[in-house]
Amino acid sequence: MEDAPGLYRDDSTPGRGPKLRVGILLDAGAPAAWIARIVRDIQASDQAQVVAVIRSDGAPPAARVALVPRVLRTLYDAFDARAFAIAHDPFAPASLSEVLGEAVVIAVAPPPRGEPEGFADEELAAIEAQRLDVALQLGARRLGGRTLAIARFGVWSYQHGDARANLGGPAGSWEVMTHAPVTASALHQRTGTGARTLYESWSATDPISVRRNRANLYWKASAFVMRALRDLHERGPAGLEGTPRMVGSGVRADDTAAAEPSAGRVVAGFARFGRAVVRDRTDRLLSRKQWLLAYGIDRARTGAVPTQALAELSWIIPPRDRFWADPFVARHGDGWVVVFEEKLYARRNARIAALEIDRDGKLGEPYPVLERDYHLSYPFLLWWNATWWMIPESARNGTIELWRATEFPRRWALERTLIEGIHAVDATLVEHAGRWWMFCNIGEPGASKDDELHLFHAQTPLGPWTPHPRNPIKSDIRGARPAGRPFWVDGAWHRPAQDSSAGYGSSLVMHRIERLDLSGYAETVASRLTPSFAPGLIGLHTINAADGLTVIDLRVARPRLAMFDRLRGAHR
Repeated sequence: MEDAPGLYRDDSTPGRGPKLRVGILLDAGAPAAWIARIVRDIQASDQAQVVAVIRSDGAPPAARVALVPRVLRTLYDAFDARAFAIAHDPFAPASLSEVLGEAVVIAVAPPPRGEPEGFADEELAAIEAQRLDVALQLGARRLGGRTLAIARFGVWSYQHGDARANLGGPAGSWEVMTHAPVTASALHQRTGTGARTLYESWSATDPISVRRNRANLYWKASAFVMRALRDLHERGPAGLEGTPRMVGSGVRADDTAAAEPSAGRVVAGFARFGRAVVRDRTDRLLSRKQWLLAYGIDRARTGAVPTQALAELSWIIPPRDRFWADPFVARHGDGWVVVFEEKLYARRNARIAALEIDRDGKLGEPYPVLERDYHLSYPFLLWWNATWWMIPESARNGTIELWRATEFPRRWALERTLIEGIHAVDATLVEHAGRWWMFCNIGEPGASKDDELHLFHAQTPLGPWTPHPRNPIKSDIRGARPAGRPFWVDGAWHRPAQDSSAGYGSSLVMHRIERLDLSGYAETVASRLTPSFAPGLIGLHTINAADGLTVIDLRVARPRLAMFDRLRGAHR
């Protein structure tokens, strides 16, 4: 095939060439909403455009499913839809007519069962005439042989869920049934010479709802195509080499290869699922999960490096009607101030509170310091220009706000809104190489905010803040979301992050930042903190330190009946 007139030629500059020419392969009928979002994103971009729609003119052969699995799945789907609501259904039918513009529509016959899954000669000639840069496979048809050469940069297809964990059936369902901690997703490139992973991500598996798990999976993955097209347009073929791991024989390169499971596997899976639902409902009835604070003083420590000897910490237990979480700490007078989220169960929104700890470790009484008509949490503290500043999470307000202490820590004034129209969580700042960097998590619409880490940069904390060109810089539930102030140790910045793969706030990961600049970001795992150091703990997700005082939040399950509650008193 001749060079297509897309982005990258020997006489062009990556990132400045014409738009990439994309062809999409669709099944007959209305496309699903997640597919429509992909197409709309492409058409609205400066990097690519859909020039051809290759649509089957009939339905592909339906997979044969045994009676018992089919009945059980139908019953479960009805229960799931009734019990667990989702705001936007990724599989709802959608229309593309208003966004396809002048794209050529090429009708192709569906391959008969058992036949090679390619194209007839005249169909193939019509597709090749479009001189595609990328062929995006969004239907059930599988390609092989010379049909993989219909686009200059190959055929791109999704892998929703991990084929090695999928025992058959809809992608993302068996992760729920088998209690797999994470649900994988990926975008692959296939050419005549091999296959490559272009983008991959991991999200926390919903513990009881296949519907919610699949919605999160498909909405998040809908952004992968545009990210890969952006990299290809800006950097040329090298932009497709960011993830060099090749697709192995045990990982399918699309959503069609897994066979339906046997009746025995379905029955066993539903039995495990049923037990999980009963346990979840029983736990909710008998107990309430509560966040508390723990602290420890080590006068030999300086700066913001926290201790990792968590078993030695003392607990600060809130009343039964609230929880305390997301602690940040500042040196104040002869002691310290801890600023944290306080959520009263009877109120819709949380507020920011503080308590003081004197040099001998004596606790003061907590008091509120900032309350709005929207939810506030994760009160990131910053000492800059001889003033204390705070960036509380205000995602529900669609803002990232900077507050200035007028009387630390009791009184605060809104200095400015740093970014508007953004639903970002846990904004965390660090100054590095003469520039300020802001880490925060932002989710794709309809998907979790816990999975994807974004980065912004500015000359000062006041902004303006510019998105990093590689956003999101991480897409992994196992260590994306910030969990405290970065600290400098052993010649490098270390970034605390949440690992929520085994449940929200299930553990903490300390990352060593290996690269932080305007072109890229890289980090490696340095250490891990889990709640296993004390009986009854089920989570931890924010840690901070200041000049010898370390504070962390811990999660426990407290009995709803006070007579069975052993957590009494101010601290252990």
